[in-house]
Amino acid sequence: IALLPTGIEFDKHLRGTENYEVVKNYKNTGKTAIITTFDDVAIRKIDGYDEQAALYRLKATKDAKRGDNIIETYLIYDNNDVIRPAKLQNYDTQVKDALDMDNDGNKDEIFMRVATTITYVPALEVVLHKEVKSLQGHLDTATSDLDLGNKVHYVVNLFNNSTEPVQKISIID
Repeated sequence: IALLPTGIEFDKHLRGTENYEVVKNYKNTGKTAIITTFDDVAIRKIDGYDEQAALYRLKATKDAKRGDNIIETYLIYDNNDVIRPAKLQNYDTQVKDALDMDNDGNKDEIFMRVATTITYVPALEVVLHKEVKSLQGHLDTATSDLDLGNKVHYVVNLFNNSTEPVQKISIID
């Protein structure tokens, strides 16, 4: 499961397994998930391990954050209570299943997490972006599951990436 940051979107499948699903606002995180399912991975005794891959093209939208954007990728597999994920030096690769990604009700199991950083340099323009977050911090840019009377954080960001200062601006929302 790859969780894309706000403003980085799935564009198209390029090659590899075609058994994937794109889920917007995955588990109410505000992030889009690319959920790829691979076949069983065989262990070969002669030439190493079985390899499977999936390659996707992503695109940045006007809502992408300038600078570093992190794509979190989680490896979920059967028997994760027996086969523990590798702990790589200088990386926080072992994480609890806080979102119950495998939908088994157990949020204490350990999955492997790797992070990929995309550094985004936007065009020279003024960009307006808004976010609505529940008080629990869940971002909701696509849909709303809030009820009448719920309290939210409403955030409007204006970013001037042009070469000139903006002297006056009006925002109507």
